[in-house]
Amino acid sequence: MSPGKNATVKDVAAGAGVSIATVSFVINGKAGVRPETRAKVLDTIRRLGYVPNDAAVRLVSGNSSYVRAQTGRFAFVVARTTEGGLAHPIIARILNGVTAELDRHGYFLSAHSIPTDALSGDVFPKALRPGTVDGIIFAGGNPGDLVRLAKTANLPIVLAET
Repeated sequence: MSPGKNATVKDVAAGAGVSIATVSFVINGKAGVRPETRAKVLDTIRRLGYVPNDAAVRLVSGNSSYVRAQTGRFAFVVARTTEGGLAHPIIARILNGVTAELDRHGYFLSAHSIPTDALSGDVFPKALRPGTVDGIIFAGGNPGDLVRLAKTANLPIVLAET
């Protein structure tokens, strides 16, 4: 798979050494897949940043109201150039508030200080790939191309001004 290209079910199958049908079974939560095979497929999905194409899923399922399964995880991101990074007093207060609210609703939050060069280009930073998180909260600094990438992937993003 070339950089910047969206991973396909075929890429996941090849990467995990399984059939496309097995990948489909894992994605759709079907029974009949050994736990170690399921784990291998899920790991490959995360590694490649595979995200089901919502339009294709609606077409195949005949369900126009399909909503992508959620991971229950959100990412809190600051650009590494932000003075103090995650420890900046305002950033820390935002992070504490977001964490408390997500906790209250049973969601998980991971915090990331990402180099600015990783925020530009056509490829998501690994920790923020769709399928890994349900949304991104960006605080401090310039989000670079992150907003465009998130919009293209249908991934919600919130920009918190500091």
